[in-house]
Formats: sequence, structure tokens, C-alpha cells
Amino acid sequence: MDLSPVYQLPNAAPWYLLPLTTVAGLFHRGNLPVSILAAYGGVSLVLFVMYWIDKRAAQRGGQRTAEKTLHVFEL
Repeated sequence: MDLSPVYQLPNAAPWYLLPLTTVAGLFHRGNLPVSILAAYGGVSLVLFVMYWIDKRAAQRGGQRTAEKTLHVFEL
């Protein structure tokens, strides 16, 4: 039986949750200021919009954002 990646996601889910639980734990213990969380959330929102714009450009055949540019902003 061939399993597609969609069916394999639950096995990988703990690895996706590890950074979230680490950040939540640091915040709960008082080792992570709210400003860091706000900055991380803001950057994540900007990157989400960048990827959304790139995806729409791909669907419409328009000018794409270079992959290297997206990865630089991820860092």
C-alpha cells in the first residue's frame, strides 16, 4: 500500500510542534519577552503575505519573487 505524504503527516506532527512548545515553555517561564513573540509574529505575517503574493503571481503567470529572496527573508 502506497501512502501519500498527506497520510504521513501525523508521524511528522511532533517535529512541527517542537518549536511551538519550546517557545510556549520559554514564555511561560518568563524567559521570553512579549516583544520577541510580537516581532516573530510580525515577521511571520510579512512572510505569509510574500508567499501569498508569489503564489498568486504564479497562478496568473506574472512576475515571481525569486526563491533566493524568499529564503533570505525567512532567515
